Amino acid sequence: MNSDLNHIIEQCKSENRASQKELYFLTIAKFKLVLRRYCQETNDAQDIIQSTYLRIFECIHQFDAQKGDFYHWANRILINEFFKLMRSRKKVIMLPDESIDEEYSLQFNWNKFTLEEVQQVIKSMNETQSILLHLYYIEQYNFSELSALYNMKESSIRGNISRARKAFELIWNNKFNHQVY
Repeated sequence: MNSDLNHIIEQCKSENRASQKELYFLTIAKFKLVLRRYCQETNDAQDIIQSTYLRIFECIHQFDAQKGDFYHWANRILINEFFKLMRSRKKVIMLPDESIDEEYSLQFNWNKFTLEEVQQVIKSMNETQSILLHLYYIEQYNFSELSALYNMKESSIRGNISRARKAFELIWNNKFNHQVY
């Protein structure tokens, strides 16, 4: 982490309003970019951003630069706030609690795609699968973290990721007329 950001964070831990404002302006563009992947409604996005910053400033004393990157830590808060709002508005479609064969996931080769192609396909998927793929592949949430977010067993999360990959493959094959393997 650069020393300027580290200094701003330390000042925020002392509840320095000017530093909080500075941190907001340093991070808002990145947070909006991340949130755009999950939330299309402007009003919801504004609510999530607001609650995210409130939570960041409330918990900033827990952040330790020696243990990790600030943006990674703050992105976790952002995504948790997204899920909290969606649950409160009953907008998150809960995934079915069932398991699936893991063989498929061993064959899938994500390295064959460009980022633009992946984003194009993911945008055409249903919201739940799209969010799950973003969280797993882009935000690098692991199965236990996803299990906690969705309040499901890890085996069910694995199965749902596998089904989302299958849906991705079907859309991919129809859109680009070539196989993912």
